[in-house]
Amino acid sequence: MGRRRGRKKGKILAWIVFLAAVAAMIVIAYVLHSERQRDSRRAETPVRRTVTKEAPGETSRARRGAATAPAPAPREIPFPRRRVVIIVDDIGHDLAPVKQLLAIDGALTFAVLPDGARSTESARLIHESGREVLLHLPLEPRLRKGANAGAMAIRTDMTDDQIRHLVGRDIRQVPHARGANSHMGSLFTEREDRMTVLLGALKAKGLFFVDSRTTADSRARDAAGKVGIPFAQRNAFIDGVPDEGKLLETIRRLTEAADDGQPPVVIGHPYPATIRSLQRVVPLLRKEGIQVVSASAAVRRVDAGTTASR
Repeated sequence: MGRRRGRKKGKILAWIVFLAAVAAMIVIAYVLHSERQRDSRRAETPVRRTVTKEAPGETSRARRGAATAPAPAPREIPFPRRRVVIIVDDIGHDLAPVKQLLAIDGALTFAVLPDGARSTESARLIHESGREVLLHLPLEPRLRKGANAGAMAIRTDMTDDQIRHLVGRDIRQVPHARGANSHMGSLFTEREDRMTVLLGALKAKGLFFVDSRTTADSRARDAAGKVGIPFAQRNAFIDGVPDEGKLLETIRRLTEAADDGQPPVVIGHPYPATIRSLQRVVPLLRKEGIQVVSASAAVRRVDAGTTASR
């Protein structure tokens, strides 16, 4: 009997201990869950900023600075650079001056004769260097001492078909030509009817024309107006300029007077003195903001009926 009571009491005590342990675990779990919820709410609550009160009647420096800060300066638009076209004529006899001229850091334009011993080679070398090639088209000059345009010159007594044929032949001799300019031609360019045929043949091949103006009575501009070919004309020869200072002044004056957006055209020849002048002057032009551009930048369509400036 006494043993039975003792076992019963032991079972009751065991249950009490078990229930107490379960209750303790429940309390601990509840406490941990509550702590997590508090931390979560704390993380989601936005942080309040501390506002510093300003003295009465006084504006904060930051606000005052923002209100009075100057507007950003407008972006500077660079002034358009003055431009000039420099054409070197009579290319095709020798490669040495061509290589000297190509070493100059500037967009010189090269007018290549169709009958030179090195014409085709020169034209390809010039084109590969990224410079512009012109066909230096031999035209009949006036009869005077030293005026010989060569056996390939186009003459005033030729028929229209002969002129067109010779223009096509000369273009084939000078690959990569984008335009043409006149070699001599003091007689031919004074004949508007002959120039109209010539310029029509050049236009049909997709070329423009630059009149070297070897005569003050040239009718090339009038013919260009009739044909509708892009056209420009020489403003100055530079071979006879005595020194670099004079050459620089000549180009500066021409670019300042060119107010219609069409850059002036100057022409020289591959003489040693002219090459030396260009080697020195072209870098000076860059410093003065004068850009050397290709001849194609100077050509414009001419309104029919306008006359060339003398």
